[in-house]
Amino acid sequence: MVTLAFWIDVDNTLIANDDVKRDWDAHLQVELGPQLTARRVLIYEHKQQHLQEIMQQYPADHYVIIDDRPDILANAKSMLGDRLTTVFVKQGKYAAGPMPANFTPDIVVSHIADLRNYSAEQFAGSHNR
Repeated sequence: MVTLAFWIDVDNTLIANDDVKRDWDAHLQVELGPQLTARRVLIYEHKQQHLQEIMQQYPADHYVIIDDRPDILANAKSMLGDRLTTVFVKQGKYAAGPMPANFTPDIVVSHIADLRNYSAEQFAGSHNR
């Protein structure tokens, strides 16, 4: 089975961040406990600048980045190529921006909640081919 690691954009454009962060932190503490929560949840303001650091700390067979900013998705894809599945969420103020030249996201959804309908195999994408 392929090990996946997800990088999810959690600013206020995709979710109501302040309330969700508080609920998310409480839920993770209950579900995962403090030890696992401390190891698995990271917050970066400019994640694309930390990809190598994150990959070293959290190795996986394949990575998935979920964002409403096509420029961030394109930048990450240019660095990781087939090791990365890009998911463009057409929700939020940045989603209306232009798509970078020569870039097509691997998965496109209208709302972040639509991702509930995807399987691990679909996120692994080209890694399974």
